[in-house]
Amino acid sequence: MISALGLSNSVYAQQKFVRGQGNGKDKKEALIAAKRSAWNDFKAKLEEAKLDNIIANEKMLLENLDDLMVDINVLSEECKDGCVTRIKATVNESIIDSKLRSIAKAGGKGGASSSASQSGGTVAMLTMARVIDKKTTYDDKIIKKKKSTESTSGTNSSSDSEDSSENSSSNSMTDTSSVTTSRKDVTRGKKVRKGAKLEYKVFSDVNDFQNTVGGILKTNNIKVALWANLIGKCKLPQSLKFSEMYAKSDDGKIPDDVLGEISTKLQECGISKLIVSSISMDGTRTDPNGLMISTGNVNIAVYDLTSEFAESLGTANITAEGSADEELDAQRDALKKASKKTADSVVNQINQR
Repeated sequence: MISALGLSNSVYAQQKFVRGQGNGKDKKEALIAAKRSAWNDFKAKLEEAKLDNIIANEKMLLENLDDLMVDINVLSEECKDGCVTRIKATVNESIIDSKLRSIAKAGGKGGASSSASQSGGTVAMLTMARVIDKKTTYDDKIIKKKKSTESTSGTNSSSDSEDSSENSSSNSMTDTSSVTTSRKDVTRGKKVRKGAKLEYKVFSDVNDFQNTVGGILKTNNIKVALWANLIGKCKLPQSLKFSEMYAKSDDGKIPDDVLGEISTKLQECGISKLIVSSISMDGTRTDPNGLMISTGNVNIAVYDLTSEFAESLGTANITAEGSADEELDAQRDALKKASKKTADSVVNQINQR
């Protein structure tokens, strides 16, 4: 592990720009307050799991705030009855992640054992993966309705007659106009768009993903049990069964009763946490250079099994792209890139204290 001191330039890749303003009786006190304000600005931009982990260990992280910030620039200082200092700084997330890993290895804040160790120290990880097997697209459907209006004008006639004993006369007049029929047709329609229908099959090439996530969890003092070992001990189905259910699922989930049964059996085996990774390989395209570009999506859910009912610790949704000459290699590259973010999210969720 790289310590917070003596870091190489590559570590400074993860960083956020922040601003802060602080008041104090003198410039020194106002600058310290401004740094604290900038730190709060940084926390406001964090995701839930990482924010919880940082807040839980904030006292240890802030033992030297200057270690966490680089390029601190004083924008303005005003001193009359007191001082006001405004700063702009860069918070280096890589240093923070390194310190969080050190805290986890040391057993958490105050020297206590980590949350995983408190609950038996073993985490189960279930990985389900699917890939598009067939994509059916539909043309836009156009619905038309025709409305006709018809009007007709007809004949007018009049008649006069007169009769007497001596003579009679009759006068009749008929005014006939030609029959006219007019017709108006109006066609109206609407266009109905239908999306593509996706059909999935099991994607089994996830070893690199599992090994990367498992390795990072181990580095952070989180013990992960192999699913193969849990099949016999905890009487669980093989992981392939869950991938098959996931591939056939319309909503991309396994049924609640199945997840509940898994949780119960793991609790009976003394497992403290459950990580469910749902991987979906959702498409491949070719770039202008002829390389295959594959997109992979990973949804992570972490559950605490130490109480009577399993409780969600958090979720994360991660998307990554991979490239290679062959489609399978591009898919594996996408998962490799997603695995680091996945592991970091899991560490933050499990290490919540």
